[in-house]
Amino acid sequence: MKKIIAIALLFITFFYPMNNVLAEDNIESESEKKVVYLTFDDGPSKNTPAVLEVLKKHNIKATFFVVGEQFQYFQNELKELLESGNPVHIHCYRHSNWIYGSQDNYRSDYEKCKETLKSYGWQETKFVRFPGGSSNKYRKTAAFRDIRQYIVGHGLYYVDWNVSAEDAIHSMLSPNEILCNVKKYNKDSNTAVVLMHDGGMNKTAAAGLEKVIEYFKSEGYEFKCMDDDISEEEIKLLMGKSVVNKFNKEKTTANDLP
Repeated sequence: MKKIIAIALLFITFFYPMNNVLAEDNIESESEKKVVYLTFDDGPSKNTPAVLEVLKKHNIKATFFVVGEQFQYFQNELKELLESGNPVHIHCYRHSNWIYGSQDNYRSDYEKCKETLKSYGWQETKFVRFPGGSSNKYRKTAAFRDIRQYIVGHGLYYVDWNVSAEDAIHSMLSPNEILCNVKKYNKDSNTAVVLMHDGGMNKTAAAGLEKVIEYFKSEGYEFKCMDDDISEEEIKLLMGKSVVNKFNKEKTTANDLP
């Protein structure tokens, strides 16, 4: 009997830790996967359909953050975007620093954009992007702190980026310049959230996107988008990379709102 117990203990000693090591290796390999999220701000515009065409050609989905005051001028482009299957989220109604004056200002702008989008058949989502990102020049103000709390307190996530095409700073960049900027910022990153623009001035957006897609394909990245099917694990990873809820890692509830 003692011999049987000794053999059993020996088996556990050798094989149980090995299984744990294999499990840890598997978790590590999962975390090392190369993933890229292509995101576009400031549409819809006359340049949006060409961007959608490139995405369709490559069977890739991107994430769009739209500006409400554009809808009345580009209704067909907005409808095409909403019907494309690419996730569409709120950027703002007015692309103005006025929204950062107070939580009430931001809430008013956000709700106006939300209701206007709904009139086109859009359904609410859980992602939003601040104009200028969450690290903009207002980030340390009490008003912006309250705005961030308003977002997370309503179960939403604000999205930033860690790779920029810099096509908002210089809207007439050539496709090669867009690619060079993306490469410049995408250093040693297995999780890339790329900021691009499909606004009215971004005439080279589609051509630049073509090169950006080819680059990430050649580097072995998997393309993902931020839609309501995204897993909690993915969101936690993005939070760890400080591209989601950068200043609000702890969960905020509606009771915490000012």
